[in-house]
Amino acid sequence: MAGHTGIDRNELIDKEAKSTAKGKSTDPKLLPCILRQKLKVSASALKQGQYKHTIKKWRKTWKNVQRGKRDHQIDSSSPSKNFLKLKSNAKLP
Repeated sequence: MAGHTGIDRNELIDKEAKSTAKGKSTDPKLLPCILRQKLKVSASALKQGQYKHTIKKWRKTWKNVQRGKRDHQIDSSSPSKNFLKLKSNAKLP
């Protein structure tokens, strides 16, 4: 039994949350003006996107250079996630 069962407002909120989770949303015209604005992108999301882009570009380059081709023959999973994590650390030279 849920802790808030039987509380009217909570039941309504649960119903709306489930609807939203299924991809349904409120008509923007019915929302307050402040909620009609586009959401700003978080710094974390930008960093994650840049990281993924950099890794993709680096892997493509690595596969095309001689050393990368030789390394791939030895270990087809290269470059490893740990190596890429170290490589992306700005504190390392």
